[in-house]
Amino acid sequence: MKVYYDLHIHSCLSPCGDNEMTPNNIVNMAMIKGLDVIAVADHNASQNVKAAMAVAKKRDVLVIPAMELQTSEEVHLLCLFRKLSDLESFQEIVDSHLLGIPNNVKKFGEQIIMDHEDEPIGNIDHALIFSTTLSFEKAVAGVRACGGFVLPAHINRQSNGVLAVLGFIPEGVNFTTVEVSNDDLGTRF
Repeated sequence: MKVYYDLHIHSCLSPCGDNEMTPNNIVNMAMIKGLDVIAVADHNASQNVKAAMAVAKKRDVLVIPAMELQTSEEVHLLCLFRKLSDLESFQEIVDSHLLGIPNNVKKFGEQIIMDHEDEPIGNIDHALIFSTTLSFEKAVAGVRACGGFVLPAHINRQSNGVLAVLGFIPEGVNFTTVEVSNDDLGTRF
């Protein structure tokens, strides 16, 4: 059985996202593109995942609860979970490791929390673009302790890829999968 997927999608909550990347737009575009499985993985945040999952229940798309975490070393990790409650438990850990720097909306854009009808229900006031204080090893352990699966994101990119930032993949983390980014072909796993 073939399954088409994209496990690294940002919503309007991420600093690199755009305000039109709403839960409905994400899920409906996934359907148009023929994707079976997606993961909404915002930077250091997960508040739009629940809305995307609610939208997907009415569509033939599976949404995996996810987050793209930025470690204290500035490495991006893609964190995937089986259940929303596991992601929410991990979000509590992340929240305690955020720097709390106010978001500069003019520089980084809005960070909008949406409901399942794409109505704004809030904003995150601290900037999500900055690293957390979680080290690479502690982040990996935290994801796994919450029942999640973690993999280094876009390992071959010069910005925030583990190979560019650290120069190696730390021993003992035992990754079975990494995300490789290819600008010409999209994202491949």
